[in-house]
Amino acid sequence: MSEANQEFYSFSANNLRGNSVFHVVNRLRLSLLTGEYPKGTKIREIPLAEQYGVSRGTVRTALQKLESEGLVLRLSNGRRISQGFDLRQIKDLYEVRRMLELKAAETILKFPELTRHKTLTSLASLARRTNRTQSGDRVLSVEERIERDADLHRFIVVASGNYSLLQCWKSIEAVMWTILHINATLSDPQKHFAIYKGHDNIVDLLFKGDDRVLKALGEHIDLSENLITDFLLQLHQNTLDFSEGREKPPRMISRAYVQKIYRKKG
Repeated sequence: MSEANQEFYSFSANNLRGNSVFHVVNRLRLSLLTGEYPKGTKIREIPLAEQYGVSRGTVRTALQKLESEGLVLRLSNGRRISQGFDLRQIKDLYEVRRMLELKAAETILKFPELTRHKTLTSLASLARRTNRTQSGDRVLSVEERIERDADLHRFIVVASGNYSLLQCWKSIEAVMWTILHINATLSDPQKHFAIYKGHDNIVDLLFKGDDRVLKALGEHIDLSENLITDFLLQLHQNTLDFSEGREKPPRMISRAYVQKIYRKKG
């Protein structure tokens, strides 16, 4: 495992600490997305409860949430297995995200100017806050920056006023949050900064009713997809065949190492 990957797992485990259902869900989702539980791996409640220092009930509730996200499958005998997560699923996820946000932006562009400006006033403020790394004298935590990033993209969908778009967005939001977390903690700082700076341009174009926002937003989402794709290729050492949508037998990172980090930091 590279030093970068070791730093990632150490950082992520440390920043997802806690024993609530929310924290357990986030930590398990992170493990599932990064391949700690390859497709078909049995997911057992008791070992997880011991690992995270929580009750079986907390783990069970967390797993039910992950089932609803499509990351865990409950078999007819009641047992649960990992659904796996490969680059094809990343592509599908971002395709859905791209359709939702671009449709929301198209809808906003059709608003009368006064309505559009009134609707987007809060979004402009949020964009400015998202690009800051400090709040007063306090440096913003990674979690705070991730939340602001996620809030901005959610607001674009909300601002469209399309209830169905929002419901679709909510179905992928949790997984997207974890991907934002991965991108923010491991990606090339310059590339990640470029994504953050893109928020101002997107909001400015929306505010003006400039249809060039569709290209800018699409490219912005592409950058995020490329970051998570590069990370997974590095993590799996290029064993996932994305171009043909096939999954080769992966050389996964050491599960024992990841569990050791989680026990140490959790």
